Amino acid sequence: MDNLDLEFIRRDMSTTIYQIFEEFEDMNNCLPTMEEFRILFDIYSANFIPQIDETLDVQVKELLAKYEMMEQQVWKVFYELESEERKRRI
Repeated sequence: MDNLDLEFIRRDMSTTIYQIFEEFEDMNNCLPTMEEFRILFDIYSANFIPQIDETLDVQVKELLAKYEMMEQQVWKVFYELESEERKRRI
């Protein structure tokens, strides 16, 4: 995954995070707790972290390593964007 991929993910994720905060705040008149937010975001995480086909045998270890690296990068972006959104709303 290169920086361009991460920028696209960051842009898309930013919109998703904003929408989650907006909807939650409209419905509850407060910001979601970190736990509530992570539960809500988990629904969307499949859009940013590709699923691995478990039936692959030949390159499973390589795919798992790439998957884990991608997942770590996506969650890093997630935490940054969540923090930024919370700061904007306080």
